[in-house]
Formats: sequence, structure tokens, C-alpha cells
Amino acid sequence: MKKYIGNQLFLAIVLLGAGCASLVVGTGGNSSSNDSRTSEQSRSDASITNKINRAFVKDKNIPAVDIRVSTYGGVVTLKGSVSSRKIESRAISVASSIAGVKKVKSSLYVR
Repeated sequence: MKKYIGNQLFLAIVLLGAGCASLVVGTGGNSSSNDSRTSEQSRSDASITNKINRAFVKDKNIPAVDIRVSTYGGVVTLKGSVSSRKIESRAISVASSIAGVKKVKSSLYVR
């Protein structure tokens, strides 16, 4: 019985490690194998996304928890829901004001 439990524990650790390996290497989650960005571009996009998220949190009119921000090549996409077109416009305006943003695409919907 001890050997069986030991084998199960070993197997669980191996499987857990295999699942985490892609995160360590950077190919897990939402990344795509078609991502042609350099590491510098990826860092720049991540920085833009972080700045927009921080700006949304500071702006009391924008429901930051309801908006997902992603950036690829300086093009920002906003996804989620807002309560009015006015708030959608405000979120687009705030995102557009961040240095490095080339364009903002809104996939926000008004609930």
C-alpha cells in the first residue's frame, strides 16, 4: 500500500511539474505559437497593459475589474462589460492616452 501511495504521489508531482513547465518557459496560458514579437516588444506590450490597468483602477468612473486589457504590437484591445457608452468612451480615452499605444480596439459591451 505504501508503494502504491508513493507511486501516486510521484506521478502527481511529475504531472504538476509538466503543467508548470510551459508557464516557466512562457508558452502556457494565452500565448500563441504564432507570436512574432521580439522579447522587447512583448515587454513593451506588457508594460502598456499594466499602465492601462493601473490607470483604470485610479479612475473611479471605470469599472477596472470588468475590463480585460490586452496589447499586441501597441494595439490595445478592451474586452468586457460596462454600464454605459459614456464609460466605454472614457475607458477608450484613458487607454489611448498611455504612451506607446498605437490604437485602441473596443470589444466592450454595454449591459
